[in-house]
Amino acid sequence: MILGHAPQEQHSGVEPVFHPLTGCRSVLLVDASDAMRFLDARPNRQSVVLTRMRHLTPAMLSSTNPDAVIAPLMAADWDIVDLGLILEAMGYRGDLFALSRPLPHAELILRELTAICPRLSVHLLYDRQG
Repeated sequence: MILGHAPQEQHSGVEPVFHPLTGCRSVLLVDASDAMRFLDARPNRQSVVLTRMRHLTPAMLSSTNPDAVIAPLMAADWDIVDLGLILEAMGYRGDLFALSRPLPHAELILRELTAICPRLSVHLLYDRQG
């Protein structure tokens, strides 16, 4: 589910995302292998590259040319703001999905992320198992 306002106690399991992730030709997962379940199950329809934040370079981003990037909202040594700023500096201008458990007031987080990274289209991707 991309951004929802339902109460947390109603969340259970994983809801697949049909738009825009299943329409992406290429997806870059940054420290987010758990996000594989949100992607198109037909490998001939979508290319997926998994990487670690420390391995992300302008050359990798250019050769991967992702339609979408998925990463955790918060990792051990960085957060989605750090990644967003790096992606913008590398010239990326696509969708950035922050993988997170359902959050109260998610719109505030999205507003802040959009203000900090205006060249990206930022979304929350709820991991209901996390």
